[in-house]
Amino acid sequence: MKKILGIVVLGLLWCNTLPAKIINLSDDINLDVPDNFIYSELSQNMFEEIDGWEDFFGSNSEMFYIGTPNSVNFSKELIENPDKFLEPILKKLERKKLKSERAIINFIGKEVKKLSKKKGYESVTFIIKGGTSITQLMNDNNDFKEFMLEVNEMSAQDLEKEMKAGKIDFIKDLNEGLGELKQFYKFSKIKLSKDSNNNPYLIFNYKASLPPLKTIGQWYLFIHNDRPYFMGIDCMGCTKLKEISLIKMTEPMLSSKKVNISANNDLAKQLKDLSELFKSGALTKEEFTKAKKKLLN
Repeated sequence: MKKILGIVVLGLLWCNTLPAKIINLSDDINLDVPDNFIYSELSQNMFEEIDGWEDFFGSNSEMFYIGTPNSVNFSKELIENPDKFLEPILKKLERKKLKSERAIINFIGKEVKKLSKKKGYESVTFIIKGGTSITQLMNDNNDFKEFMLEVNEMSAQDLEKEMKAGKIDFIKDLNEGLGELKQFYKFSKIKLSKDSNNNPYLIFNYKASLPPLKTIGQWYLFIHNDRPYFMGIDCMGCTKLKEISLIKMTEPMLSSKKVNISANNDLAKQLKDLSELFKSGALTKEEFTKAKKKLLN
């Protein structure tokens, strides 16, 4: 319960402000952020415990918080020592002896709001740098390799068209995959496209609620210098995402050349031709699977 509550609290607190300066978190991470922002690296990445995380980001990933000093310090304390802040709330909850789930959620939301005000919390953005290169992740996971090779051959327009056709089912699966968090979070929009370097990126928009707290936010997955990145931001009390632009924040760092997804330029074409043969009926499913496995290995 405390772990789930901690993740929800952090999600509801992440907020957005206008960019004004460039900060350098490391050699690879340069962001356009508000002038009064600082950054701090976390000792742990709370997302690493999610099933399948290492398949797409590897181990030993780096996670940073970016925001006002009070906001960053409070957020770090909350994730590194959640009991310090959540135990008092849970003890108050026990004394209240509330029976309905709605009443419990409303009480926790009010306590979180008071806590954030007391700590001078304003805004925090997170960014995670994957611990393994895209190239190595592809070598370790044939399904991911096939996906990346296929994406590499498609234009930004083709990717957006493909995602638009299947986004309803994709969003449904995504929301179901949230598990216990789905009562607080709901994904609403998704976009798969390519940046100016022709590298693929994925953006999710979502809404979160822990009454009386409501927030809208965005997750942004992209590639930089052959590494996967995951970035997120929320805006408490906002009704539109028009001022939230993670892409704009990452503009200073996205100056690398296109990631060489395929070491063999013919491989992507061979996979595409193989897929066309299967779709036309020239190959059975068993023949297609066997031939594809042979190509990828």
